[in-house]
Amino acid sequence: MPITQAMGFSAHGLRFEVPAGFEVDEVAISLRARKPAREARLLNKQTTVRPNLVMRRQTLEEPIDLVTLSLRLIAEVLQEVPDLQQPTREPFEFADGAPGLLLGFDYPLAEDGVCLRQYQAIRLDDSTVTNVLLTVDKNTLTSALDAEYKKYIRSAAVVGEIDASLKT
Repeated sequence: MPITQAMGFSAHGLRFEVPAGFEVDEVAISLRARKPAREARLLNKQTTVRPNLVMRRQTLEEPIDLVTLSLRLIAEVLQEVPDLQQPTREPFEFADGAPGLLLGFDYPLAEDGVCLRQYQAIRLDDSTVTNVLLTVDKNTLTSALDAEYKKYIRSAAVVGEIDASLKT
């Protein structure tokens, strides 16, 4: 059901009215793990990476296939991060059965031997692309934790008719 001006729009406890003539262009959600309790002995020279998850969903102006979209994303990342290790790309199925691709990037940081692992799961639903990004500390990523994170990424599923209109 389209959201009308009378209904307004709510997100994360914030409600606002939608101006006439506006429609959905993009939706983004950002989540971060809670800060861990710190022990005094761990405070010296230790970098802590808090896992974070960002979901971005937007309507594309031009049609594109999933493989081409993934290649564009990889090219953009390689251009922005010169020390990036070889990215990975593998088929990925979402909980609702939609096909997708899972991109993997490792970002080595100069400080303390920290290396970030970022997953970008992408899916296309007609002209709507969803990109779920998870960034974690690769050095603390066990296979069990990796599988658990992928389970949560996989849960990004369409729950109803895709309605890109927020027409008022």
